Amino acid sequence: SVKGNKVNQSESSFTATITGVSIATEATTPTFPFEAIVVVRANRTISAGVYSGGTIKFQGKRVGQPLKASGRGQGVTYKFENAWYDLKNTHYQQTFVGGSGATVYIGAETVLNTSTATSSGMIYCSLGDQIQAILQWLLEQYDAQGMARPFQYVGRDLNTTTIAPQHTAILASGAIDLNGTGGYSGYTYHVNSATTINADLFNIYHPSYITKPLMCSDALQKCLELFPRATIWFDHTTTPPTVHVSLPSDRTAKTLPLLDGVSHKDLSINRRDDLTARAVNILYRITNTVDGQQVVDYQPDKWGAHGSNSASDPGTGLRVVNELIELQGSASTTAKAHLDVQPVLANSLTGGTTQALKRAWWASKRGGEQTKLEDTRCRFQDKAGALTTIPEAAFIDAATGVNLTSDDMVAFGLCDSSGNLVVNRLVRGTCCPWMKRTDGQLIVSKKVRITAKMTFAIYDIFNTGSHTTNDGNIVDADDTATTGEKHTMHNSEDCHANIEITNGTSGDYSTTESVTGGENYIIGNGGIAQYLYNHMNCLQYDGDA
Repeated sequence: SVKGNKVNQSESSFTATITGVSIATEATTPTFPFEAIVVVRANRTISAGVYSGGTIKFQGKRVGQPLKASGRGQGVTYKFENAWYDLKNTHYQQTFVGGSGATVYIGAETVLNTSTATSSGMIYCSLGDQIQAILQWLLEQYDAQGMARPFQYVGRDLNTTTIAPQHTAILASGAIDLNGTGGYSGYTYHVNSATTINADLFNIYHPSYITKPLMCSDALQKCLELFPRATIWFDHTTTPPTVHVSLPSDRTAKTLPLLDGVSHKDLSINRRDDLTARAVNILYRITNTVDGQQVVDYQPDKWGAHGSNSASDPGTGLRVVNELIELQGSASTTAKAHLDVQPVLANSLTGGTTQALKRAWWASKRGGEQTKLEDTRCRFQDKAGALTTIPEAAFIDAATGVNLTSDDMVAFGLCDSSGNLVVNRLVRGTCCPWMKRTDGQLIVSKKVRITAKMTFAIYDIFNTGSHTTNDGNIVDADDTATTGEKHTMHNSEDCHANIEITNGTSGDYSTTESVTGGENYIIGNGGIAQYLYNHMNCLQYDGDA
């Protein structure tokens, strides 16, 4: 008797029982040796003891051999499995190209949805390419060891040209050529129109997934776990059988006879409402790197009968699918700086609108830095003791010696976003090209020489009518006082200060120096949760026929 069993994403099998044979003989010299290749045909004809014609129903290898003996007789039942047997018994090891150009197999871990089979290094590869890489890996190992290929497939073209010396080892081997623009933009070589791997899968990119070594069959199942209606099946009418990875849209409806007593005799079918989902809850754990520090962020993507992330749909519980997906986030580096500035009060256009403000600025160590103006022994008076004034200061470009007008300084950028003149002295810090004021205006700086001719006298005692503040500014000074002895008289003396002026303000500044994008994901419409929910709520059936 012969019985067939077909299963999606698992081994399909045939069993054949031979009765009346010696189990001792079958144990030592089996009719079908272990892993012998067998072909099962139906509707064959026999003439003169020779079978011919018919349809191939199954191709595979002998795996099991239960020997049985009882009072009713003895015999052996042979079990044959299709090429899924080869996939589930062969470890998948990715091929990576090292810096020396040598092809190496990474046995310690598997990083799905990535590849180094390009001249540009590691890239993300599509789901279709990852499935093809798994199938191609097994075929190449069988070829290298002189073993018959257990299956064939049609997918993306294989490489036939050496395009980069450091990748000669892998590209010249006939592996999938992902070279070209790479990543999400497509590849040099096209997907064949007659591909047996659903063409849409070559346009779908999933996050990289790191796992321990796993069998080829497990790797395929991992690739398709977000496609619950995908089918991996073998067309046994070709030699060797052809692998197909199909979605429902690939298939055409077909009517088969039911209980006709010839091709179909028995049916048992079971409605699987338990496989439908009330909601699908995907949680993305995204590890970003900010200035060398890892920052973990969580983004939920739930989909149910009420749409995206609705409180009306359960987040956990009965028939709710929960899955955590790890994503590599972005990496960013921030440049930071601090500025300490003070107004330049040596000119009315820059804030020195009164004589008191000008005097305070020239006398301050953070202003004019004029030692002889730092205390009230200096009094702005003429020979007769009459009050004199401090004239408007001139701004001279330290690099060119050119006298700068207010228009010149605005043209250079010493202004706010509205074009109003802003001149501050840079006390501490460095002006960087990336710095901006809060109004969006770029911060600039220029080294200048500020000059003004002043008439003043130096006495031997402090002026008791003055007041000195903690920062060195002198206010409310009585410049007409003649108390004490006058030591020197300075008539129209040129005082100057070499400073750096800027339109920046005091405070902290920062900018993003570099950013490396992370793995993509979609929340809501078009996301994984919606896709899974829609597919899992197509009612499924199982049973026997």
